[in-house]
Amino acid sequence: MNVHRRLGSLDWSAGERTGGVKRPYVVRMFEIIAPRYDVFTRWFSYGMDGRWKRQLVSWAGERRIGAVLDVACGTGDLLSCLRQRVPVDSAAAVDTAIGMLVTAKVRVAGAAAIAADMAELPFLDDAFDVATAGYAFRNVEQLDAAISEAFRVLKPGGHLLSLDFYCPESPLWRRCFVAYLRFVGSIYGLILHREASVYRYIAESIEHYLQVSEYENLLRRHGFRIERRRMYLLGGIGLHCAAKALSDDR
Repeated sequence: MNVHRRLGSLDWSAGERTGGVKRPYVVRMFEIIAPRYDVFTRWFSYGMDGRWKRQLVSWAGERRIGAVLDVACGTGDLLSCLRQRVPVDSAAAVDTAIGMLVTAKVRVAGAAAIAADMAELPFLDDAFDVATAGYAFRNVEQLDAAISEAFRVLKPGGHLLSLDFYCPESPLWRRCFVAYLRFVGSIYGLILHREASVYRYIAESIEHYLQVSEYENLLRRHGFRIERRRMYLLGGIGLHCAAKALSDDR
């Protein structure tokens, strides 16, 4: 319980201004919620999370994939969803929260589970055919570096499949969306962890995050070509399939 109090008293958003706060906050939070994370995601999204992930991995196609990387893998749910759909020769799962990696290692047996920051990936250039990022980029402290790293480790023509919350463009809907997530997140935090602040982070992180058009512009600046996108919840959730452009296309 003391861990929860320390989490609630830490102003993670200070990291947006001064750096160095967001990462330890996020790591600590995910260590706390790891045992109940999958239950929470299903309840919190009213089951939509599973449908979003199945839609996202369907964009990987039907052919066997050589190498897959799941960044900020959490419990390995997205990587597992992909491997159920299409054969994968090799897979690596990366996260900064050890508690998440422990679960992921069991769920995606045979995949390399590595403790690392997605802004500093321990892999060679052009190593993967597909990279998946479920609720990942919004939580990283160095967003530009994380997208740059995803681009670096993908093979030319490789694909980045991402799913995340975004800050809705409509001011009215943004206020309603964030207020609802803050209220419901507090309720689930109390029920699952006896600490309201644990899941309030989702609403607060959305307030500090990008609108989907800004995210897409960032992908393009780093050399990605957006091939598919699908929006849900009036711009609050976005799915993207972006290809690492070949050198001739850049």
